[in-house]
Order: sequence, then C-alpha cells, then structure tokens
Amino acid sequence: MNKQKKGFIHIGFSSILMVFTMLCLVTFATLSLITANSDYRLSLKVAEKTTAYYEADTAARNYLQQLDLALADLYANCDDSQTFFEKAADLIPELKTEDTLTAESPTIVGNCPTCTFQVTINDVQNLYVTLELLYPEHPGDEFYKVTQWQTVTNNEPVIDDDSLHLYQGN
Repeated sequence: MNKQKKGFIHIGFSSILMVFTMLCLVTFATLSLITANSDYRLSLKVAEKTTAYYEADTAARNYLQQLDLALADLYANCDDSQTFFEKAADLIPELKTEDTLTAESPTIVGNCPTCTFQVTINDVQNLYVTLELLYPEHPGDEFYKVTQWQTVTNNEPVIDDDSLHLYQGN
C-alpha cells in the first residue's frame, strides 16, 4: 500500500523565499535605474538653465564694462552734468555687445537719469538690469549705481497643437 504521487514537485519554504527575494531585488533594481535616469535628466536641465543664466550675466557685465569705458570718455569731454547726461542718453542705446541684449534710452526719474537693459536668458526668461546714472564729483567716482539685477520669467503660455481631440458629445 505504498502510495506515491508522481509528477508533484516538492517546493519548500526556502525555495519560495528565494524566488520572492529575487523578484524584490529585480523590482528595486528597476526602480533604482528609473530614478537614476530621471535624476540625470533633471541635472542636465538644471545645468543647461544655470549655464544660460551665467552666459546672460556675462553679457550684462560685458555691457557694463563697455558702458564704464564710454562714460569715462564722455566724462573727460564734458564740463557739466547736464551735457554729460544728454550725451549719455544718445550713447547708451548704441552700445551693444550681444545680440541677446536690448538697451533702452535713459529716462529721467526724479533728477537722475535711469537706464534699463535686458539680456535674454532663454525663451521664457530675461535678465533685467536698471542703472541710475550718476555724475561723478571726483575723477575716481562711479558713473552709475545698479538698482535692479533681476531675472524675470515670461509666463505666457506656449500654445502647441499637441492637444487631444476628445469626444464632446452631441
């Protein structure tokens, strides 16, 4: 009366534990790979945006360097502040170092002319710089004071034709 069951595979607890462990390891490895890939893409985007900002910052500083030299020459050739500010109003929009830089003519706010220029960072961001022009009392004084150095985001929605055409009903 020996009954033997043929075709039955004896799977013990240790085998089931091993299969479960392997499934867990494969799942966690896949999740780790997906997370690492998304972190890598995010770090590339951050690096791209940071590089674009510092390129715009460099363009703005190059413009300020040119403005310093031009205002120093202008200061040497002018006798009074009125003449200095009038000639500076004509000079400032003509100075341009980059294609992404746009300078506006100085406007009078109070008794000091104010100059504004912007540098394009990317499609949705600009670096705005506002300067208050000063007439130096002594030969070593500054020609301007920076009153604004700000990144401004253009929040206009980008309209793409990638919309889904959903069923609206009758």
